[in-house]
Parts: sequence; structure tokens; C-alpha cells
Amino acid sequence: MSDYYSVVNFLFVNALHINNTFYCFSVAEFYFYRTVKICFF
Repeated sequence: MSDYYSVVNFLFVNALHINNTFYCFSVAEFYFYRTVKICFF
């Protein structure tokens, strides 16, 4: 689970750096938050 969380976090950070638009940020943030909820709940 630790490795999986690291990979998702890495993709999330990369998405923010590559695309600085509000739309891409919202999609990445939602995906990250959803993944965190799945892992912890």
C-alpha cells in the first residue's frame, strides 16, 4: 500500500507541474482525494 500511495502521489504532483490549468488541477485533485479515501476507508 505504501508503494501504491507513493506512485499516486507522484502522478498527482507531476500533473500539477505539467499542466497548471484549473481543469487539470481539479481532475488530479479529485483523483488523488478519491484514491486516498479508498486506501484509508
